[in-house]
Amino acid sequence: QELNQMDLKERILAVGSAINDLGASSTASESYLVDFAKRLSGVSSQANISIQNILGYASALDQSGQQVETNYSLATLMQPSNKFCWQ
Repeated sequence: QELNQMDLKERILAVGSAINDLGASSTASESYLVDFAKRLSGVSSQANISIQNILGYASALDQSGQQVETNYSLATLMQPSNKFCWQ
């Protein structure tokens, strides 16, 4: 079921389950995933990035040993809405 079809309680449970699943099935840390998602939550709606994609990016970046602060900056700069980056 898509997140936009769920009520708030179901969305929170789904995101929490996704974080637990990623942490259990990979070397990605749950705390890293949550920190990265919190940092991108402010720009995600403007940049049209879903929580599924945010968690996917966070998992891949954590597994490659990247620091969350560096990746947050890179992720915000690489959005197509950032005219400075795409000129």
